[in-house]
Amino acid sequence: MHTLFFGIIGTMMVVAAGFQVYFASELNDKCDVKLMTAPIIGATSLAASFIFNGIWVWSLRQKTSKLKHVAIFFWTAAVIVGTAAAGASLGQAELYADLSCEASNPIELHYLTIILLILSISLPHTLQKRKQTKEDDSTAPLTRMKPLQFI
Repeated sequence: MHTLFFGIIGTMMVVAAGFQVYFASELNDKCDVKLMTAPIIGATSLAASFIFNGIWVWSLRQKTSKLKHVAIFFWTAAVIVGTAAAGASLGQAELYADLSCEASNPIELHYLTIILLILSISLPHTLQKRKQTKEDDSTAPLTRMKPLQFI
């Protein structure tokens, strides 16, 4: 269940990053004004967040506390930058008509990108964590034994 849920969360991040790449390509092809910076930063930082998330998961399995904290710091920073850049792309989209830009980025796609990012950030924190089970408990006795009695 958790794997499916986190797969959906990852898909939302990929779709949001894909929208940012789409916006950048549209602006590059159909605009005389250079407006690609925000979508490029958004796509790049969201793609980088996958790397930091992977490092975080690996550090959890390897039980490296410092690396885990560093990875979650950079993941958070990358996702915040990506979300801010998606907001900047939305703000730029409002100005396309004033700048004589022929890009056909629907405003709805910008809002969808931001909603996907907000959901992918907040939904994992709503799940209750599974309890850890000890796989190797070799120090515990198999059965309780009565104390030895000598004659």
